[in-house]
Amino acid sequence: MAMEAGNMKDCANCYRQVAKHDRENTQVLLHCSKLEVQLGDLKKATEVLQWVLDSNAANADSNLYTSVTKELAKLQRERGKLDKGIKVLEKAIELHPEFVTSEEINMLGEFYIEENKFSCVLELLTSHCGVVLSKDSSSIKVPAELAVDLRSKLAISLAHKSLVEPVKTVLASFQDESVEEVGDLFIDMSEALQLNGMYVLATDLLEKLIQVDTYSQAAVWLKYSECLSALGRIEDAAKAYGRVVEMAPNHVSARVQLSLLQQQLGLEQEALHTLAEGGVPASSVRNDWTGLEGKEPRLLLHTCLLLHSQSKLDEFFKYVQYLLFGQLPPHIIVEHEAALMACRPYKGRITYLRRILPDYDEVYKTPPALVSGENSLTENECWDLFNKACETAHQHKRYDTLFSIVKSGYCTHAFFSKKQWSDELDFKCMCSHVLLQHGGAAFDLIRDSVMKIADAGLGDRVNQVANIFSMITSITPRDMRFARFSERQLRKYPNSAVLSIAHGCGSIIYTSYRAAINQFMNAYRQLEDSPILNLLIGVCFLHIVCMKFTSQRATLAAQGVCFLNKYLKLRGECQESFYNIGRAMQQLSINSAAVYYYKKCLETQPCLDGDDFDLRKDAAFNLSLIYKASGSEELASHIIQTHCVI
Repeated sequence: MAMEAGNMKDCANCYRQVAKHDRENTQVLLHCSKLEVQLGDLKKATEVLQWVLDSNAANADSNLYTSVTKELAKLQRERGKLDKGIKVLEKAIELHPEFVTSEEINMLGEFYIEENKFSCVLELLTSHCGVVLSKDSSSIKVPAELAVDLRSKLAISLAHKSLVEPVKTVLASFQDESVEEVGDLFIDMSEALQLNGMYVLATDLLEKLIQVDTYSQAAVWLKYSECLSALGRIEDAAKAYGRVVEMAPNHVSARVQLSLLQQQLGLEQEALHTLAEGGVPASSVRNDWTGLEGKEPRLLLHTCLLLHSQSKLDEFFKYVQYLLFGQLPPHIIVEHEAALMACRPYKGRITYLRRILPDYDEVYKTPPALVSGENSLTENECWDLFNKACETAHQHKRYDTLFSIVKSGYCTHAFFSKKQWSDELDFKCMCSHVLLQHGGAAFDLIRDSVMKIADAGLGDRVNQVANIFSMITSITPRDMRFARFSERQLRKYPNSAVLSIAHGCGSIIYTSYRAAINQFMNAYRQLEDSPILNLLIGVCFLHIVCMKFTSQRATLAAQGVCFLNKYLKLRGECQESFYNIGRAMQQLSINSAAVYYYKKCLETQPCLDGDDFDLRKDAAFNLSLIYKASGSEELASHIIQTHCVI
């Protein structure tokens, strides 16, 4: 009645109640399982079919048993329980091997391959299909009557076990097969061969496929291209990738690979044109980004990298600017630069951006590179490209471009929302200010770092911050903000050696040598064995000695020389120390001592590799000046020709 009324749920419930009480009624169980499948309850359907198998395990009807086994295995596969489907088929083969046909073997072999159980496939075929594999796995015998489906699974399993010679034997049995009829098997075998590095064999199969119209499709050509590329046949691979792009113009990966191959072949313009996707050359892209809107971000990324490799930096920076920052208005960044840098916390900066750009969230927050899509970039890829652009601008001394890129990064949510990246942004911005000699702006960025290390002990991090602070101080020596800042910090941390040294270096720049000595001596109480500190104190004493209205010059000079001698002892005998002592002696007009130390400097190798660290030319020039002043023109000329000729 329920079936006549079309009420399938009630009908299934009725069948289920009957099945629970009479599990010997095979027809009822089969009807029940079909209804459960129609209702979408695969779990109950498999339970019912398992009852059928259990009730017929002893006195089995071959047709019924095999059909139910296959149906149950298929349902387990649909449920995602492939391991249970394998167990069903294995149990059936074990209990009733007389019922087994090539169809059951083929299904079990397919399940094994999906589970990557290739050894099980070989064992299955050798046990039930007459396949004979030698003990050393160097050769194989395949029955001529073995079904083509089973032969393909045999080839796939052998390929995954890296048995090359047996694979060749199995593939030879496909010579007389029609490609149109077994093309799908050729594709499966070629994938396995390609995956296991047997590119020559895979190429042979794919060449047969692309000659047939049915299988001459973009996907097959793509696999053929990948095999040719792996074999090093670059020209043939480029032609094959060209066919893929013709058949599937929107295939990003194929365009990228074709462009890379064209670049290797020296076809630079063709490589760029391939990535252009619409034929828009990189040189025609204007600052309003005409021609770039709507392009795939991954294609634009590879275009950037290609332009960089071809040293087309103007186009490279244009693409980077669009890809990472979109149409962010440059004038906004310039007008609000100081405010953006002052908004260090994440929430403060994004609030400020929303105020100056009302449509920030809709238009500017997510750059084109991160717009959701199949070919969008990850945030890490964007950050890597940003770093590459900064490094390139720095290497080519395009400091204005570097500054523009870094400032745009301050408005990119993906960058400043991460603490580590935000700190790196601050550092890059500070470096760009230093390179552009913007001492005041650089000071605003380094100030927080100095405050954090004011009461810290010495270490690599502390030394780096102190060195950068001193370098920034030297850019704008007349800016009194540095001195006032150092003084305020010293009031808070009077025993800070780092602040004392930094303030002392600033005092040297302001020619306040006595104040510098006071600060250095404050640090000297903690760092008595510091070579650089002894050198700085000695230099300050010598500067005071050379001033016009200084009294007790001899005493001050003796004190300065004492610190310099201690510096020499602590630093050790090296080119740097010899040059510094020689220069000090020359400033004091003690020329005999200066000549001695300059000669020692000329005889010593530099402490570090590189011409920038070699002081011999400087020592030779100063030595020649001493010789000239004493009337020894020939000695001066000899020194210059020996050490200062390029």
